[in-house]
Amino acid sequence: MRFRSSIIVTNSSETNLVLYLEPWGEEYQMKAGSGFEIIGESDQAGAFEVDYSSDGIMVWLWSGAVASIFSDGEELGAQSASKQLAVPSLVPSAN
Repeated sequence: MRFRSSIIVTNSSETNLVLYLEPWGEEYQMKAGSGFEIIGESDQAGAFEVDYSSDGIMVWLWSGAVASIFSDGEELGAQSASKQLAVPSLVPSAN
């Protein structure tokens, strides 16, 4: 079964911000008042993690997930989710 989740992230500030899509290190310019829809898909259930700062918004996806990002219905991104590498699983360290 494929797990799919989406989130809408809005820049409600009066200045432009950068949205960072992690762990791929992709950066997207967000104009003041704009919003992006991010869709994550994986064979594993998971959730987005979002961190807001004064100059940007960081969105992390969960293990095994690939992402698609949309602005006004148009897909953005360096690569489509079908070509994107999935988030690696976390492996406990052998300390």
